[in-house]
Amino acid sequence: MFKRYLSLISLLLGIYFCISCNNNERIKGLSADGDTSNVAVATEGSKKATTEPVVPVANIDSIVSARVKAYQDSIDAVAAERELSVNSIYISKKVDLGLSVYWAEFNVGAFSPEGYGDYYSWGETATKSNYSQKYYQYWDGSYIDIGHSIGATQYDVAHTNWGDSWRLPTKAEFRELIDNCTWTWTTYKGINGYKVTGSNGNSIFLPAAGYFAPLLCGRGKYGRYWCETGGGIRNSATALSFSSSDYNSLWSEGDRREWGYSIRPVCYK
Repeated sequence: MFKRYLSLISLLLGIYFCISCNNNERIKGLSADGDTSNVAVATEGSKKATTEPVVPVANIDSIVSARVKAYQDSIDAVAAERELSVNSIYISKKVDLGLSVYWAEFNVGAFSPEGYGDYYSWGETATKSNYSQKYYQYWDGSYIDIGHSIGATQYDVAHTNWGDSWRLPTKAEFRELIDNCTWTWTTYKGINGYKVTGSNGNSIFLPAAGYFAPLLCGRGKYGRYWCETGGGIRNSATALSFSSSDYNSLWSEGDRREWGYSIRPVCYK
């Protein structure tokens, strides 16, 4: 595994790009779930937008961050050295738990299964530093209606950030995960959370990443994961909620939409 990482890093280090993308361009790639995938890399910068050549990636479970040297247009010398994060390349193994959908191996914004990842308000697709009502994108003195089911829409961070068939889980898919898998509170690589094992023996790890309400709470003790379904009242949404002592009654349908929760994507089989 380590040799594969070194090979990938060496390959990336040898690639020189013209930085010619606008600041909103993201680095995207395809999921690597056993087949070779090509990862298209788009650098940041100004001027015109381009996507540079692809890097072949096969059978990747997770990858480490890598540095590439980047060139400005019409400048011969190295203009910047930019770091590409694992999440920017958007590669996650699709885990088959014997359920109706594949579950992602790690959270949006994470580097690995045990990574906490990023926190998002319900319906938002970008991270932020303040999760109070005032800074919620869909608040203008009252809550803006963005629909009751936001899966695979512009409001679904799993879909917009990872692309392809990735999306937020439905309420039914979370219920299936609860009812048809074995939940074991454990510490994995120093991180508390649940190992969730399907009937076929495959498993995923859901870290107790805590949540923002509006400040960071309960890291290492609690997990809050948004699903695509709104809550029972206008200012709320539905989430998978767990603690070390509670893994069989995990639902919360009154969580405030502006709070920052984790995201674990799914995709259709």
